[in-house]
Amino acid sequence: MRLSGKQISNPYLLRRIGTCLLILLLPSFTWSQANYTLEKSIPIKSVTSAAIDQKKHIYIADNDGNIIQYDSLGKRLLVFSPDKIGTVTALATSQTMRLFVFYRDFQEYVMLNRFLDQTSRQKFDLEGIGFVRLATLASDNNLWMFDENDLSIKKYNPQLNKVITKVALDLMLGGQQHEVIYLKEYQNLLYLVDKNSGIWVFDNLGNFKKKLVYKNIQWFTVVGKFMYIIQAQKIKKLGLYDVSKQEDVIKIDGKAAKVDSLPAFLFVTPTRLYHISSTQLAIYRNISHK
Repeated sequence: MRLSGKQISNPYLLRRIGTCLLILLLPSFTWSQANYTLEKSIPIKSVTSAAIDQKKHIYIADNDGNIIQYDSLGKRLLVFSPDKIGTVTALATSQTMRLFVFYRDFQEYVMLNRFLDQTSRQKFDLEGIGFVRLATLASDNNLWMFDENDLSIKKYNPQLNKVITKVALDLMLGGQQHEVIYLKEYQNLLYLVDKNSGIWVFDNLGNFKKKLVYKNIQWFTVVGKFMYIIQAQKIKKLGLYDVSKQEDVIKIDGKAAKVDSLPAFLFVTPTRLYHISSTQLAIYRNISHK
């Protein structure tokens, strides 16, 4: 081997150089290695929302208003059946194992503990709040919401019953038709996904950071340093912070995964991929994971 015009014959040094080259090449190699195979398929009722928590428990809200908890292998654990039946619009989990349940039709939200017992129910009944299309948990125990009446993001303090932050989006959206489908705070950043314009990113104070142009997104989720989107019936993996990296299409048994029916929900862990359609919970094992 030659380095800078000099011959290298030391076997130990050659091994060290080879190891360093392998480490440098490893990120680009592992980037496109996500390949899954079906492990289990569980029939379920019509789904309106879904979420995953830190323990990899899956929560699925059905068309009857029930919320079912499954473990990471698909075993049914707990069920929440509300006294007031309504369509669950959004679910969100917290670090303290609480489950946030938002009902758009009622303009209400419910908090459940880790046993899926209801601990509170509250209505968004405030002069500064119009029509809440989506709501989710903030990391500081407040709530984020997208108010469709004035096209704004608002942070709401439940204890004070007060809006403490407001970010106007009317100029950003430019008066174009919009369809906000996702709202989530992750690692001190707030992600708002508009199906028609893309992914809007804000810091945890509501300051605009950037916009990622991915149109016609059916679903969005963030895991580690990556984001996963469902777009044009494909599941795509993209860099969360380094958007210059080439996108990777997720594969099932070596072929590009295809999402045939909507709505669809997607969650990813280091060892599994969970795809929830209107009729089944499909659990895929990562066969490239070691």
